[in-house]
Amino acid sequence: NHAWMCLNSKDLHRVKAPWKEWAEKGLITVVDDVSIHPDLLCEYIKKMSAKYNVRMVAMDTFRHTLMAESLRKIGFDARDKSDIMQVEPVVQECFNRNLFVWGDNPCLRWAVNNTKRMRSSRNIGADTGNFVYGKIEAKSRKTDPFMALAASMCYDHLEEKVEYMRQIKSHFVEEVLKLPDTVVHGLYDETSAPHIISVGFAG
Repeated sequence: NHAWMCLNSKDLHRVKAPWKEWAEKGLITVVDDVSIHPDLLCEYIKKMSAKYNVRMVAMDTFRHTLMAESLRKIGFDARDKSDIMQVEPVVQECFNRNLFVWGDNPCLRWAVNNTKRMRSSRNIGADTGNFVYGKIEAKSRKTDPFMALAASMCYDHLEEKVEYMRQIKSHFVEEVLKLPDTVVHGLYDETSAPHIISVGFAG
């Protein structure tokens, strides 16, 4: 889990958290700009992809349009998932059974403590029995690290989708190798990322 802090944010003076200390520990990245450019986030994802087997990227709808192009540049396409209430029971079960283990990460703990679980649609007079997540205080108590965690849990039938992507990739490799003077670079077996392939053409 990693976070970014914008130095030119209008709400920065309201944030009552030791973010400078977190930056020194490498838990957050401080950006001296008016906003966090999507390319900065994608550079981090690309870096982590070299260390971990990052198969997919998930996010909510808030900045999906801004992030989409930068994600495509590094070979990902984020799933647009606005309905976190569908995964809320799973998140709650993880909390109830103490299944979340994220080590000594005060930034993530702070974000979790800034988050409230509230009934969906109650503000319009309809209690559906479902729950969503909101900020305890909108300006100074940020929830982004936790919301990123919740979004990452929104994938359903992940293994089936990964297997389908591998089938498409295998078919692509099989067909492209039929072309003359064509080389497939790197690995393309079960150990490789299911969505990335590099092909070279002579001449």
